[in-house]
Amino acid sequence: MRCTSEVVYPRYSLPFANLAFNLLNLVVLRSIIYAIAYAKSPVKIPSEPYYAVLWTLPILAIAHAAFVSLFF
Repeated sequence: MRCTSEVVYPRYSLPFANLAFNLLNLVVLRSIIYAIAYAKSPVKIPSEPYYAVLWTLPILAIAHAAFVSLFF
């Protein structure tokens, strides 16, 4: 039986998969929700939370890649 790194160290790649899933949901679902809400509401919807998450997800991925060796 071969021992691959994904079997031995799944805690390294699972956060990246989770962050990618979060980014996909952010881009697809929030964009649809913002488009629907923008069409129905005369009030401008704040976009700062949307862009804050777009900045935060790559920072979390870089931090995880840099500091994961401290835990293993």
